[in-house]
Amino acid sequence: MIGKLLQNEDGTNGNMGWFWSNASSVPKDAGKNSAAKCPVDHGQFGGSAAGASKPAACPVGKFNHDNNMPVLSATGRVPGQKLNLPTEKTESSIPRGRDSSEGKWEYPSPQQMYNALLRKGGTPQDTPEEDVESMVYVHNMLNEGAWQQIKEWESKYTRESNVEPRLVRFTGRPGDLSPRARMLQYAAKVLPESMATPPPFDRHDWTIVRKGPNDNDKEVRYVIDYYSGPDEPTGPTFFLDVRPALDSPQAAFDRASKWTSHVYHKAMGHTDKNYRLWNSNKETRILILGLDGAGKTTILYRLQIGEVVSTVPTIGFNVETLTYRNLKFNVWDLGGQTSIRPYWRCYYSDTSAVIFVVDATDRDRIETAAEELKAMLDEEELRDAALLVFANKQDQPNAMSGPQVSEALDLASISDRSWNVIACSAISGDGLNEGLDWLVDVVAEQ
Repeated sequence: MIGKLLQNEDGTNGNMGWFWSNASSVPKDAGKNSAAKCPVDHGQFGGSAAGASKPAACPVGKFNHDNNMPVLSATGRVPGQKLNLPTEKTESSIPRGRDSSEGKWEYPSPQQMYNALLRKGGTPQDTPEEDVESMVYVHNMLNEGAWQQIKEWESKYTRESNVEPRLVRFTGRPGDLSPRARMLQYAAKVLPESMATPPPFDRHDWTIVRKGPNDNDKEVRYVIDYYSGPDEPTGPTFFLDVRPALDSPQAAFDRASKWTSHVYHKAMGHTDKNYRLWNSNKETRILILGLDGAGKTTILYRLQIGEVVSTVPTIGFNVETLTYRNLKFNVWDLGGQTSIRPYWRCYYSDTSAVIFVVDATDRDRIETAAEELKAMLDEEELRDAALLVFANKQDQPNAMSGPQVSEALDLASISDRSWNVIACSAISGDGLNEGLDWLVDVVAEQ
């Protein structure tokens, strides 16, 4: 099941939706060539049969009728469960409600996800416990991707009001094709060779509040269609079609402006870089990546609050806003477990720099770190991103030095971007400011 889940702090009435389709849970061989589909078998839940030509309706019986979403189950372990799944919920980057006092939406824990799947009629054989964390990660990734696109649509209004939009409510409509999706399906029938595409595996309507003139709030509805793409060597792919619903003349104007502005700037002879600068109102986006246990989250919060905090393995991501030398960073710390790494690529878009954290004491996995770094730098969406490598845990005995880590990662072969390697200790803070100083200088020149 690929989906979007957000929930209230009390664990009810806030889940951000379920995407129902026909497949098994997130496969370990996701990179193999197979038909693109949502990776959970929902036939077991009494939904539409495999191969149905329209999106399957969610067959869950217990609903929160305010948003057409199922209510999540409890966080306790189920009888016979073998693995200890995390019970910690993850805070999203999505503002909740009408003002800051309501905080941000939260994603459910892997244990809640597993309990919910079993409660809906699944069995442990249908949903391997070891796959649940990957499923939750994809849920979170799709939510964040949708919100980032909504923020892009809202950017001109954010510039005017200096107030970010907030998500006030949402509705799952898995069996209801949007007019645009229906039109695309009709085009596929008329021109099957050039327009053939499967229907979206889910639809959500998200209602945001936009701050208008004189502090007047305006509710705006967005339609989100979710499509599966063909599998790639690094894992499955997904596509989101996000746009404001045609509920007002302003929404129609915004859609027309968005989809024609790039053509206009090309006609005026502007380069892609000029266009991005003209069209951008985003904070500088930084990704913190690395294998699990490298110290990514410790570094993030050391930079954010200036002290060491106790951390647990990151199941999805942490996102924080960091201001350093008058430059505002939106920093994303992505989990580094093996099952999660294929989904790093879903966050690459619009990234200015990557901080790659290496556990300098982990000589057994330095080759794996080098392979992951090379695969990451080969991605087209990161072609302009600067690279800062932190050789972390220098406070530990037998840690590799900065030059040793550089050699192990073959950094000298990188010639298409600015890069640097800094020996550091997340515990003591040594080296972190030196690395960030370099990063700020490089990003400012971009």
